[in-house]
Amino acid sequence: MHYLMRQTKAELAARIIAVERELACSEKANGVLRDQILREKLNL
Repeated sequence: MHYLMRQTKAELAARIIAVERELACSEKANGVLRDQILREKLNL
């Protein structure tokens, strides 16, 4: 918590944006893997 309190609003905003981008990439990859597993399980 102390680490976050030392950062400026701009630095915190940049970190949040970076984390949101990483999360979006992870969600996309998860969707691709989910679709692949479904295709394999349903023999498509």
